[in-house]
Amino acid sequence: MPVIPFVTDIPDVMNHSLKAIKQAGAEYVIFGGMTLKEGRQKEHFLNILSEYKPELTLEYENIYSKDKWGSISREY
Repeated sequence: MPVIPFVTDIPDVMNHSLKAIKQAGAEYVIFGGMTLKEGRQKEHFLNILSEYKPELTLEYENIYSKDKWGSISREY
């Protein structure tokens, strides 16, 4: 947790993670979506994102609404 849009939600990445988790002995997995609240949380994440995956910055601006909880858009 959390599933990070365009980074860890790619089917091949998720399948690899699930296989590794199973091999480690886990019996179940709980996935949850990432929130991105306005302010320090969003600013910090976008700074890191722009360093490693700058092509995704605009995508994040489009899929994260400005509600107080930082929820992702329903369209995503």
